[in-house]
Amino acid sequence: MAAPQLTFPREYNAAAALIDGAIARGRGAHAAYVDDRGATSYSALRERIARAAGLLAELGVMPEQRVMLVMLDSVEFPSMFLGAILLGAIAVPVNTLLTARDYAGMLRDSRARVVVVSDALRAKVDEGVAIAGVAPTVVATSELPARLARATPIARAAATTPDDPAFWLYSSGS
Repeated sequence: MAAPQLTFPREYNAAAALIDGAIARGRGAHAAYVDDRGATSYSALRERIARAAGLLAELGVMPEQRVMLVMLDSVEFPSMFLGAILLGAIAVPVNTLLTARDYAGMLRDSRARVVVVSDALRAKVDEGVAIAGVAPTVVATSELPARLARATPIARAAATTPDDPAFWLYSSGS
């Protein structure tokens, strides 16, 4: 049996394909994400993703630049992760159990322009920024509700291709 052949259009944005595809299949009112605060529908998540992309653009993030995410589980994570991809930037989610030195190495290596961090992890990330000697814009998750409410949603997904990186993952080596 031959392996199935997958084809993608030349212009392909993974975040748009994921969320817009679900909405196009009639799942807009269905739960896309559930956290301690409740369920977020696909349509509501789509709005959050577009606003997250707009916020990142307003912070100066350009396509192919990295956005590090040091975030605990909440709806803010998929919003920022997919928002970065929608913008054409590269999401860099990292383990929340790392040390400040680990974050410093990843900050230097990734050259992240923006770091979005859960408030509980802010001190470790700030220490990592100091150790690394870099100056990304750091946004705490407690700031996100107000910032996202003010952000202009991007109107169109970045014209990325199937060959463009969408995210980086760092391995623990295990």
